[in-house]
Amino acid sequence: MNRLTLMRIIPTIIPAIACLVILALGQATGRATAQPASVDKNQTLGSQLAPGHTLDGYLQNLRTDFRRLDADGNGRIDAADVAKHDAATAARARDLLSLSGEGSNVITLPEIEVHANTLFRSVDTDGNGTVSQQELDNHRRRNPAPAGGR
Repeated sequence: MNRLTLMRIIPTIIPAIACLVILALGQATGRATAQPASVDKNQTLGSQLAPGHTLDGYLQNLRTDFRRLDADGNGRIDAADVAKHDAATAARARDLLSLSGEGSNVITLPEIEVHANTLFRSVDTDGNGTVSQQELDNHRRRNPAPAGGR
């Protein structure tokens, strides 16, 4: 493989590897990888999903959002990051932090990408790699925002 091919493949392989590692660690430690029922992943991650998005475009938007929210640049979003932002930005950081699961107060980009991959694949029901308006509408009907919404 040449270097250009590797540069194209690596960004798509990393989320898949992270997913496998997180799942394997969850099984090996007996720690559940599923999130508590109180966390609405559809609302938290779905707010950035739009018609015409491909998985790569969607993940790139989430990566940009993550880098903006990771105020200290340590590769994690935690309470210290939340405290460094204005109210609206801190609310988004808290939303992503809520995906970390019960008992955890830190989330990393690979963990977010695992959730995002799962959500994208559940919305892209025809599997063509692009979310249509119809798929997004159907997903929102199946997963309505909680009362009071965000």
